[in-house]
Amino acid sequence: MSSEPANACAELLLEYQGVVVHDLRGELNALLLTVDYVRRQVGARPELAQVFGDTLGDLDHVRTSVNRTLYQLELVGVARKSLAKKAAAEFAPQNLCDIVRDVMKQFLNARAHRRHVSLADLPASDLAVRADPVLLHLAVQRLLHGMIDLGRDAEMGIEIREPGLDGDATVSGTGDRSPPTATLHVRFTPPQKAVSEVMSQLDVKEVRDDKSTSLNALRLTARLAEAMGGRLQYNQRDAEVRLELPRVMETAAECNEN
Repeated sequence: MSSEPANACAELLLEYQGVVVHDLRGELNALLLTVDYVRRQVGARPELAQVFGDTLGDLDHVRTSVNRTLYQLELVGVARKSLAKKAAAEFAPQNLCDIVRDVMKQFLNARAHRRHVSLADLPASDLAVRADPVLLHLAVQRLLHGMIDLGRDAEMGIEIREPGLDGDATVSGTGDRSPPTATLHVRFTPPQKAVSEVMSQLDVKEVRDDKSTSLNALRLTARLAEAMGGRLQYNQRDAEVRLELPRVMETAAECNEN
C-alpha cells in the first residue's frame, strides 16, 4: 500500500479521535455546569445546606474527578497525534453485515435506554465490501451516532438489501465504469429539515471546532466512505441516508478468512 493512502487513513483516524475527545469534553463540561448549579442553589438556602451537607461534599468529589478526567483528555489530545502516525489502512474484503450487527450490538448495549433503534432483516447471503475493517466500523458507528442525535427518539432501521429483490434494490452493477456497490440505509422520521441542513454542510473541512455532534459524526462518515472508495448520500424522498461502498464478490466464509 502506498504511503499517501496510509497517511490519509492515519489522518482520518486522528480526526476520529479528535471528534471523540471533543464530544467527551462537551459532556464533562455540561456535568460541571450541573454540579455548580446545584451547589449554588443549595448554598443560597441555609435549610437545604443543613439537609444536604454530605451531598455537597460528594459534589465536590465529582467536580474534582471531572476536572482530572478533562486533564487526561488534554493529554490524550497531545499523544494521539504521534500514535495516529503509525496507523496504516489494510483494504480487504469485509463482511458488511457482520460490521452492522456488531455496531448495533454495541449501541443497544450502551444506549438502548435513551434511543429507539431497529435493525431491519439483513440479506440471507452476506455482502462483502472492499474496506479497512477499522475504518468501516468507524464509518458505520459514526453514521448511526449522527443520525440518532438528529432523530432523537425516532424509530430507525438499518438495512442492507440484495440486488433484484424489489424495485428499490440498493446493490447493483452498472457496467465497467461503475463497479458494484453495497448500500447501507439509515432511515429516519422527521424532522427532515435538520437532516437536510446537516447533510448540506458535509463539505466543510473543519470538524473539531464545530458544536454540532451530528454534523461532526456525519461529516467524518463521509470522509471515511470517500477514503474507502465509497460515498455518503442523502435521499430526501425516501427519508434515508445512504452509505455506499465498493462491493466484492466473495462469500461470507472468504470474508471471515481475511
